[in-house]
Amino acid sequence: MAKQPTLTATPPTMPFPPCLPNKVQSHVICHRSRPQHDRSRRSSDRSPRYRVDNWPRNSNTCRPGEFARLAPIRSEQRIGGTAFPFLASSLPRSLAPSLPPAPLLYHVPLMGTLPSPSTLPPGAPAAHRILIIRPSALGDVARSVPVLASLRAAYPQARIDWLVRDIFAPVIEAHPALSNVIIFPRSDFSRWFKTFNLAALRAYLATLAQPGYDLVFDCQGLARSGLLAWATKAPARVGTRDARECAWLAYTHRIKTPKVIHTVDKSLALLGALHIPVARDAAARQLYSSPAARAWLAAQPFANTHARYAVLSPTSAWPAKQWPADRFAQLAQHLTSRDITCIITGGGKERPQVQPLLDLASRNPRVIDLMGATDVAQLMAVIEGAALVVANDSAALHIGVGFDRPCVGLLGPTDPKLASPFGREGDIVQHIEPGDEFYFRDGRSAGMMQRITLEEVIAACEKRLDNRH
Repeated sequence: MAKQPTLTATPPTMPFPPCLPNKVQSHVICHRSRPQHDRSRRSSDRSPRYRVDNWPRNSNTCRPGEFARLAPIRSEQRIGGTAFPFLASSLPRSLAPSLPPAPLLYHVPLMGTLPSPSTLPPGAPAAHRILIIRPSALGDVARSVPVLASLRAAYPQARIDWLVRDIFAPVIEAHPALSNVIIFPRSDFSRWFKTFNLAALRAYLATLAQPGYDLVFDCQGLARSGLLAWATKAPARVGTRDARECAWLAYTHRIKTPKVIHTVDKSLALLGALHIPVARDAAARQLYSSPAARAWLAAQPFANTHARYAVLSPTSAWPAKQWPADRFAQLAQHLTSRDITCIITGGGKERPQVQPLLDLASRNPRVIDLMGATDVAQLMAVIEGAALVVANDSAALHIGVGFDRPCVGLLGPTDPKLASPFGREGDIVQHIEPGDEFYFRDGRSAGMMQRITLEEVIAACEKRLDNRH
């Protein structure tokens, strides 16, 4: 049989070898039991070492229940410059599935009984149980829903779950395309590692294998998410080739993506590499609030009037990404003069960042302080009903995009090619000058937010309010 190309970016279309039954096995790397090599024999006399891009030469003699040899017998993975050889052929059959896959190997997605090809997009792998891994952060979870929407369109009958931090679960739990939310207990996970509570850690990881996922997408690309993907024991685990912290070791499919690419497009590239059509439009970005959160909003006094309200999200985890609080206060004064109520959102611990705005709220009843007074579900409901969202580079901005609200995003040291509002790049106010670098962690680029004037933000708000009036 002719050689098949090795996966680099897009997996090629590969026929299944004739030895594989229709109901294929749960792991693609396994080796026949055979006598140990006689080290006295010349290397040319030994059994051939098949390359990853070759099917086994004796595939027509495989017995039912055996696996195709898709990995080299001897592979090397280099960690810190040291090579660790894995001699898979010399290990017991029971240990073979636990071996880390070698870099850049293509493993055919063998995923249970294959449905009729007419029910799938051409070239897409068959799957009945799919898991998305994107535990955090809040804004990243909110803007990653096109991955879910694309998968549901391609697999309308499949079980599609999302593994997410418990505190961020409300962002996606009401989405009609989602089957189940799988909770990632971040604080417990950290404590288990710090206290070496391996029993609790193993018990949690074991639960991830119970659903029997066919296909797993790691959209986070860190060591922790890679471990979670590996724990599912799914035969197809997809991630980026350049995943950080050696997370790529957990993947069976390693997808090469451009170095400069939007975070959401990078996640969608994992689907596209498997020939799964992706969606990027407003319908794919759509978020959904829960009935309980909408009932809570209906009981709030500011929501019972016919006056429109704007959501102001003036905080950020990074000081370099904060537009000056006094300018937010002046913006709120202008909006209230136009009969627009202003709702201030943010975390309770972030209140010291915006003291001028809170002082205004204490004097002006049309400026309502909800900082620290809402959970994630309630925040989503507030943003869903807003006539305008004005925010720094924060979760509120991405949630506003998910609800298709008029938005004004105030960006400083944020690379718009990587993290602008997805599909709404025209809704940002940002001034990038030659020589600017996006150092938001240490404050070297804090001056970029100072370049955004009050007048241009007011003009952007007026334009969006007039268009939606």
